[in-house]
Amino acid sequence: GSCRAFPTHHTTPTEEGEGELSETKAIRLVATSLAGRTEGIIHAVKDGFGFIHLAERPVDAYFRTYELLPDSIQKDLLGAMGKPVDNPIRLEVGMEVQFDLFVQKGGQGFQSRSRQRGGGHEKENLKAQRLLLLPPGTILQTKVIASAARGVVTKEDPKQTYAGLIELDEEYKPMTQEERHPLVVELVKSMLRSDFPDLMVFPEIQSPKEDDVVLNLVEALGMGSIQCSHLPMVRESKYAGRLQLAKVKEPGATVAENGGGEDNANTDEANVAASEEKQVTEDRDEEKEKRETKKRRRKKSQSKTIKSIRYDKHC
Repeated sequence: GSCRAFPTHHTTPTEEGEGELSETKAIRLVATSLAGRTEGIIHAVKDGFGFIHLAERPVDAYFRTYELLPDSIQKDLLGAMGKPVDNPIRLEVGMEVQFDLFVQKGGQGFQSRSRQRGGGHEKENLKAQRLLLLPPGTILQTKVIASAARGVVTKEDPKQTYAGLIELDEEYKPMTQEERHPLVVELVKSMLRSDFPDLMVFPEIQSPKEDDVVLNLVEALGMGSIQCSHLPMVRESKYAGRLQLAKVKEPGATVAENGGGEDNANTDEANVAASEEKQVTEDRDEEKEKRETKKRRRKKSQSKTIKSIRYDKHC
């Protein structure tokens, strides 16, 4: 699902009298789906489009202004988040925003923007939709992890004056997972609840970097109760597909017994053969996924603490 809604009542005046009210059933949106949801800062607003700088990593996402949620829905969502507002928040540079992030194909304007910010890095065609403007201070943009830290300059940048690398005297812990990826952490913890659906399919294809964040946090926080896989899409060869999270069923589930008979026996044998073949395929895919997960864990474990920092003339 892409949203969560509760039944409510909409109160309107009646024709019988000015003071009389009648109630009609309505639907009120109280939360968006957390699948593919992330946060950022409005970096630029142009004629009908703009760019969002992701809060989790240094890259921009392209959006169309019509992707902004209507004022009435924004008010309901912010109220459900415990951040009620009297007047609608207006779109402008520097505003904090929550949105769905996915990979788009093409988009000349977005690609040129990526080249400006890329600095030689791989271009990512990221697009944002269903924008929810947030009150100032909602997103944790910076955090002081050490005061009066000391270190030694171990390397100078030959291409830039007053820039280089400082080796710190002490190691410092970076931001926690909850601080860096709050919505992904909330999604994983939600799936551990018994009242949460057994399957969560992301509405769009994410970039490999966003997929890795989800996979790593599922492994770290899922306690083995959540399984990750990709749902392939037609005519899509560059990406694995849409990410999907499923609750792992408890072992030992019983199968209802059928009555005897030769037909039932033949059917059972065919079902067993098909089940075994399916199990072999699943085991092969699971083993491949485990190997890839171990690689991601090794890569992630290399930077659990901050041992050195880069400096430049702006420090």
